[in-house]
Amino acid sequence: MSEAIKLTNLSFSYDGIIDLFTDLTFSVKKGSLNILMGSNGSGKSTFLKLCSGLLKPTSGKIEIEGINSSNQKKIFDLVTFSFQAPHHQFIHSNVQDELESWGKSNNETGLESLSKKYSLERFYSRSPFTLSEGEKKQLALSCVFTERREVILLDEPTLGLDHNSKELFLNFINTIREEYNPTIIITTHDLSILSLEGAQIYEVTEKAIKQKPVEELLKYRGCEISIKKYELIYKTFVFVIKLGY
Repeated sequence: MSEAIKLTNLSFSYDGIIDLFTDLTFSVKKGSLNILMGSNGSGKSTFLKLCSGLLKPTSGKIEIEGINSSNQKKIFDLVTFSFQAPHHQFIHSNVQDELESWGKSNNETGLESLSKKYSLERFYSRSPFTLSEGEKKQLALSCVFTERREVILLDEPTLGLDHNSKELFLNFINTIREEYNPTIIITTHDLSILSLEGAQIYEVTEKAIKQKPVEELLKYRGCEISIKKYELIYKTFVFVIKLGY
Protein backbone atom coordinates (compact mmCIF):
# COMPACT_ATOMS: atom_id res chain seq x y z
CA MET A 1 0.00 0.00 0.00
CA SER A 2 1.56 3.32 -1.09
CA GLU A 3 1.60 6.55 0.88
CA ALA A 4 -1.26 8.95 0.16
CA ILE A 5 0.13 11.76 2.31
CA LYS A 6 3.77 12.21 3.26
CA LEU A 7 5.26 14.99 5.38
CA THR A 8 9.06 15.23 5.47
CA ASN A 9 10.93 17.40 8.01
CA LEU A 10 7.97 19.78 8.13
CA SER A 11 7.90 22.85 10.33
CA PHE A 12 5.13 25.41 10.46
CA SER A 13 4.62 28.72 12.24
CA TYR A 14 1.90 31.34 11.92
CA ASP A 15 4.05 34.16 13.30
CA GLY A 16 7.53 33.09 12.26
CA ILE A 17 8.57 32.82 15.91
CA ILE A 18 6.83 29.87 17.56
CA ASP A 19 6.58 26.61 15.57
CA LEU A 20 3.31 24.72 15.81
CA PHE A 21 5.09 21.75 14.22
CA THR A 22 8.84 21.18 14.25
CA ASP A 23 10.74 18.84 11.91
CA LEU A 24 7.67 16.61 11.56
CA THR A 25 7.96 13.46 9.46
CA PHE A 26 4.67 11.61 9.14
CA SER A 27 2.71 9.65 6.56
CA VAL A 28 -0.63 7.92 6.03
CA LYS A 29 -1.29 5.03 3.69
CA LYS A 30 -3.46 5.19 0.60
CA GLY A 31 -7.02 4.08 1.41
CA SER A 32 -6.53 4.32 5.18
CA LEU A 33 -8.89 5.82 7.75
CA ASN A 34 -7.09 8.05 10.24
CA ILE A 35 -8.46 9.77 13.36
CA LEU A 36 -6.56 12.64 14.97
CA MET A 37 -7.32 13.60 18.54
CA GLY A 38 -5.76 16.22 20.80
CA SER A 39 -6.48 19.28 22.87
CA ASN A 40 -7.70 22.58 21.44
CA GLY A 41 -4.82 24.50 19.91
CA SER A 42 -2.67 21.41 19.42
CA GLY A 43 -2.61 21.89 15.64
CA LYS A 44 -5.23 19.44 14.34
CA SER A 45 -6.99 21.92 12.06
CA THR A 46 -3.68 23.41 10.94
CA PHE A 47 -2.46 19.94 9.98
CA LEU A 48 -5.50 19.43 7.72
CA LYS A 49 -5.02 22.85 6.11
CA LEU A 50 -1.39 21.99 5.38
CA CYS A 51 -2.43 18.66 3.83
CA SER A 52 -5.09 20.41 1.71
CA GLY A 53 -2.66 22.97 0.30
CA LEU A 54 -4.46 25.87 1.99
CA LEU A 55 -1.36 26.53 4.11
CA LYS A 56 2.28 26.24 3.09
CA PRO A 57 4.90 24.78 5.44
CA THR A 58 7.54 27.11 6.83
CA SER A 59 10.08 24.46 5.88
CA GLY A 60 10.05 20.84 4.79
CA LYS A 61 7.83 19.14 2.25
CA ILE A 62 4.31 17.75 1.90
CA GLU A 63 3.38 15.29 -0.86
CA ILE A 64 -0.17 14.22 -1.70
CA GLU A 65 -0.33 11.13 -3.91
CA GLY A 66 3.30 11.92 -4.83
CA ILE A 67 2.55 15.54 -5.78
CA ASN A 68 4.17 18.43 -3.91
CA SER A 69 1.59 20.50 -2.03
CA SER A 70 2.97 23.66 -3.63
CA ASN A 71 1.19 22.59 -6.82
CA GLN A 72 -2.18 23.80 -5.56
CA LYS A 73 -4.13 23.15 -8.76
CA LYS A 74 -3.30 19.44 -8.78
CA ILE A 75 -3.73 19.14 -5.01
CA PHE A 76 -7.20 20.72 -5.14
CA ASP A 77 -8.17 18.09 -7.75
CA LEU A 78 -7.13 15.31 -5.35
CA VAL A 79 -8.26 16.63 -1.97
CA THR A 80 -11.58 17.73 -0.53
CA PHE A 81 -11.80 19.49 2.82
CA SER A 82 -14.70 20.07 5.21
CA PHE A 83 -14.02 22.97 7.59
CA GLN A 84 -14.82 22.89 11.29
CA ALA A 85 -16.90 26.04 10.72
CA PRO A 86 -18.95 24.90 7.70
CA HIS A 87 -19.94 28.38 6.49
CA HIS A 88 -16.29 28.97 5.54
CA GLN A 89 -16.77 26.73 2.49
CA PHE A 90 -20.07 28.18 1.23
CA ILE A 91 -19.89 30.47 -1.81
CA HIS A 92 -23.40 30.44 -3.32
CA SER A 93 -26.62 32.24 -2.50
CA ASN A 94 -28.79 29.15 -2.11
CA VAL A 95 -28.43 25.54 -1.00
CA GLN A 96 -29.23 24.00 -4.39
CA ASP A 97 -26.49 25.94 -6.20
CA GLU A 98 -24.05 25.07 -3.42
CA LEU A 99 -24.69 21.33 -3.79
CA GLU A 100 -24.65 21.41 -7.58
CA SER A 101 -21.36 23.33 -7.74
CA TRP A 102 -19.59 20.74 -5.61
CA GLY A 103 -21.06 17.85 -7.60
CA LYS A 104 -20.00 19.09 -11.05
CA SER A 105 -16.75 17.13 -11.00
CA ASN A 106 -18.58 13.86 -10.38
CA ASN A 107 -21.92 13.23 -12.06
CA GLU A 108 -22.20 9.63 -10.87
CA THR A 109 -21.04 8.94 -7.33
CA GLY A 110 -22.47 5.42 -7.08
CA LEU A 111 -23.80 6.46 -3.67
CA GLU A 112 -27.14 7.76 -2.50
CA SER A 113 -26.85 11.52 -2.10
CA LEU A 114 -26.40 12.74 1.43
CA SER A 115 -28.59 15.69 0.53
CA LYS A 116 -31.51 13.29 0.20
CA LYS A 117 -30.64 11.47 3.40
CA TYR A 118 -30.43 14.75 5.26
CA SER A 119 -33.59 16.01 3.46
CA LEU A 120 -31.74 19.14 2.34
CA GLU A 121 -34.10 19.53 -0.63
CA ARG A 122 -36.49 21.47 1.59
CA PHE A 123 -33.78 24.15 1.96
CA TYR A 124 -32.88 24.43 -1.74
CA SER A 125 -34.10 28.01 -2.13
CA ARG A 126 -32.59 29.24 1.15
CA SER A 127 -29.21 30.81 1.69
CA PRO A 128 -26.76 28.35 3.30
CA PHE A 129 -25.90 31.05 5.82
CA THR A 130 -29.45 31.08 7.23
CA LEU A 131 -29.43 27.39 8.22
CA SER A 132 -28.94 26.19 11.78
CA GLU A 133 -25.43 25.09 12.76
CA GLY A 134 -26.38 21.42 12.47
CA GLU A 135 -27.99 21.98 9.05
CA LYS A 136 -24.90 23.89 7.86
CA LYS A 137 -22.73 20.97 8.89
CA GLN A 138 -25.02 18.51 7.08
CA LEU A 139 -24.84 20.64 3.92
CA ALA A 140 -21.05 20.96 4.15
CA LEU A 141 -20.62 17.19 4.48
CA SER A 142 -23.03 16.58 1.60
CA CYS A 143 -20.99 18.91 -0.61
CA VAL A 144 -17.70 17.26 0.29
CA PHE A 145 -18.91 13.70 -0.25
CA THR A 146 -20.37 14.45 -3.70
CA GLU A 147 -16.86 15.22 -5.01
CA ARG A 148 -15.55 11.68 -4.61
CA ARG A 149 -11.94 12.80 -4.23
CA GLU A 150 -8.96 10.58 -3.46
CA VAL A 151 -8.27 12.28 -0.13
CA ILE A 152 -11.01 13.46 2.27
CA LEU A 153 -10.10 15.77 5.16
CA LEU A 154 -12.80 16.33 7.79
CA ASP A 155 -12.31 18.83 10.61
CA GLU A 156 -14.63 18.05 13.55
CA PRO A 157 -17.30 16.64 11.19
CA THR A 158 -19.84 15.71 13.90
CA LEU A 159 -19.69 19.06 15.70
CA GLY A 160 -23.25 20.42 15.91
CA LEU A 161 -24.89 17.21 14.68
CA ASP A 162 -27.63 15.47 16.63
CA HIS A 163 -27.43 11.75 17.38
CA ASN A 164 -29.27 10.60 14.26
CA SER A 165 -27.11 12.78 12.02
CA LYS A 166 -23.96 11.45 13.69
CA GLU A 167 -25.12 7.91 13.03
CA LEU A 168 -25.79 8.79 9.41
CA PHE A 169 -22.31 10.29 9.10
CA LEU A 170 -20.63 7.17 10.52
CA ASN A 171 -22.64 4.89 8.24
CA PHE A 172 -21.76 7.03 5.24
CA ILE A 173 -18.04 6.85 6.03
CA ASN A 174 -18.34 3.06 5.98
CA THR A 175 -20.28 3.18 2.69
CA ILE A 176 -17.67 5.39 1.03
CA ARG A 177 -14.88 3.07 2.14
CA GLU A 178 -16.72 0.10 0.67
CA GLU A 179 -17.48 1.89 -2.60
CA TYR A 180 -14.14 3.47 -3.54
CA ASN A 181 -11.92 3.52 -0.43
CA PRO A 182 -10.43 7.03 -0.33
CA THR A 183 -7.83 8.13 2.18
CA ILE A 184 -9.69 9.80 5.07
CA ILE A 185 -8.36 11.93 7.91
CA ILE A 186 -10.77 13.04 10.65
CA THR A 187 -9.94 15.42 13.48
CA THR A 188 -12.32 15.13 16.41
CA HIS A 189 -13.09 15.28 20.11
CA ASP A 190 -16.10 13.00 19.56
CA LEU A 191 -15.51 9.56 21.08
CA SER A 192 -18.29 8.01 18.97
CA ILE A 193 -16.03 8.28 15.92
CA LEU A 194 -13.73 5.75 17.56
CA SER A 195 -16.38 3.14 16.73
CA LEU A 196 -15.28 3.23 13.08
CA GLU A 197 -13.53 -0.05 12.40
CA GLY A 198 -9.99 -0.23 11.09
CA ALA A 199 -9.04 3.34 11.95
CA GLN A 200 -5.50 4.41 12.77
CA ILE A 201 -5.73 6.69 15.81
CA TYR A 202 -3.23 9.43 16.58
CA GLU A 203 -2.64 12.17 19.13
CA VAL A 204 -1.53 15.62 18.01
CA THR A 205 0.66 17.00 20.79
CA GLU A 206 3.97 18.69 21.53
CA LYS A 207 4.55 19.76 17.90
CA ALA A 208 4.24 16.16 16.77
CA ILE A 209 1.74 13.46 15.73
CA LYS A 210 2.07 10.17 17.55
CA GLN A 211 0.17 6.92 17.26
CA LYS A 212 -0.86 5.70 20.69
CA PRO A 213 -3.21 3.14 22.21
CA VAL A 214 -6.72 4.54 22.58
CA GLU A 215 -6.75 4.17 26.35
CA GLU A 216 -3.80 6.59 26.52
CA LEU A 217 -5.44 9.09 24.18
CA LEU A 218 -8.50 9.17 26.42
CA LYS A 219 -6.29 10.64 29.15
CA TYR A 220 -5.24 13.73 27.21
CA ARG A 221 -7.64 15.90 29.15
CA GLY A 222 -6.65 14.32 32.44
CA CYS A 223 -9.52 11.83 32.30
CA GLU A 224 -8.23 8.50 33.59
CA ILE A 225 -10.08 5.66 31.88
CA SER A 226 -9.00 2.06 32.29
CA ILE A 227 -8.67 -0.35 29.38
CA LYS A 228 -11.72 -2.27 30.57
CA LYS A 229 -13.77 0.92 30.77
CA TYR A 230 -12.66 1.91 27.27
CA GLU A 231 -13.63 -1.50 25.91
CA LEU A 232 -17.06 -1.09 27.48
CA ILE A 233 -17.42 2.44 26.02
CA TYR A 234 -16.34 1.22 22.57
CA LYS A 235 -18.71 -1.75 22.58
CA THR A 236 -21.55 0.51 23.76
CA PHE A 237 -20.96 2.94 20.86
CA VAL A 238 -20.91 0.09 18.34
CA PHE A 239 -24.06 -1.47 19.85
CA VAL A 240 -25.99 1.82 19.87
CA ILE A 241 -24.97 2.65 16.29
CA LYS A 242 -26.00 -0.78 15.01
CA LEU A 243 -29.37 -0.50 16.75
CA GLY A 244 -29.94 2.92 15.22
CA TYR A 245 -30.80 4.75 18.43
